[in-house]
Amino acid sequence: MRLDYAALTDPGRARSHNEDSVLALELDGGEAFVFAVADGVGGLDAGDEASRTVVGELSRTFTAEAGSDDPAGLLVEAIQRANEAIAANSRANGGSKSGSTVVAMVLWRGGLAIAHAGDSRAYRLDETALEQLTADHSLVAEQVRAGIISEAQAANHARKNVITRSVGISETLDVETTGPMPLTGGAVFLLCSDGLHGVVEPSAIASTLAEGGPAEETCRQLIHMANQGGGPDNIGVVLVRVHEV
Repeated sequence: MRLDYAALTDPGRARSHNEDSVLALELDGGEAFVFAVADGVGGLDAGDEASRTVVGELSRTFTAEAGSDDPAGLLVEAIQRANEAIAANSRANGGSKSGSTVVAMVLWRGGLAIAHAGDSRAYRLDETALEQLTADHSLVAEQVRAGIISEAQAANHARKNVITRSVGISETLDVETTGPMPLTGGAVFLLCSDGLHGVVEPSAIASTLAEGGPAEETCRQLIHMANQGGGPDNIGVVLVRVHEV
């Protein structure tokens, strides 16, 4: 496969401490790739450690089991291992809770799969529009899906940052998966924390991606846009342009 990709984080303008972690991992000489964004849960202890644990476990699992015939299942396995590690660390520290969101994607010649928990998102660029590939595990998103509130009400809801699922909070974790699905040349994928998607409108993100610039340059531009919007939270961004499968 031939890809152009980048993975960047930024603390934003309101916070001095960055609890977002990102991953871009190439396996088997480009036969497979793993990407992830993890966002430490605000209001809990050691969110930066939790997000690093998530991306670290993804990296260790896929490096140790490179060439697996079930890369989609390996995504879930790695996230479950991270959940166990964070929960165990909380127990060892007197029950002080810690957690992280995650959105992770594995690409291989046979296709792609995504796994997530929380409100970090995966998008695919469909010509000039963004297609959201993940459904947020958050209070307001669940209320929107249930028809209790509208999308417009959710955008300004006082509790829009309350998530209902994350890595490490509980002893068990239900990891939601998308795919496997076919992978084609020309596809563009974006993984990001709410420091981006909660600040920059989807249409603005889409138009920036559609310009087709180099992945790292585009990531820096998206981070700049989030900071121009106030930068209220840490920003984690992974961009993948698939040139050839």
